[in-house]
Amino acid sequence: MPSTVRFGDLPRDMQQLVADITDRYDLDDKLLTIVAVAVSRFPYLPWTDERSDFADSEIQSYFAGVRDGTMPPLVVCGCLFLDGCHRLTAARRLGANYLPVIDLAEIGIAEASIDWRDIVGPMVD
Repeated sequence: MPSTVRFGDLPRDMQQLVADITDRYDLDDKLLTIVAVAVSRFPYLPWTDERSDFADSEIQSYFAGVRDGTMPPLVVCGCLFLDGCHRLTAARRLGANYLPVIDLAEIGIAEASIDWRDIVGPMVD
């Protein structure tokens, strides 16, 4: 897994999500640091963690993508989890300890500026 990713190289839907959340549309050339964060730091997500209709092949696909670097990292802003529910669920079911994460606080986005409707849940200490 690379230690940085250029914002413009993230999937278009992720770029749009971040732009919508942050009201920043000038991030294409920003380099974001990718860090490994313990799966245990993410909140419990009943709408995905308890889903029984996830096919094993779907979970394997998500996890393989995270493992080999073809899936984008999860997105947080400080201690707020913003994106990556399915990747997190797959990692939990397969027993992964860490996931790649980018933190929008790195580019000057303050937690206080994030609309509560964009937050999946708080990170756990």
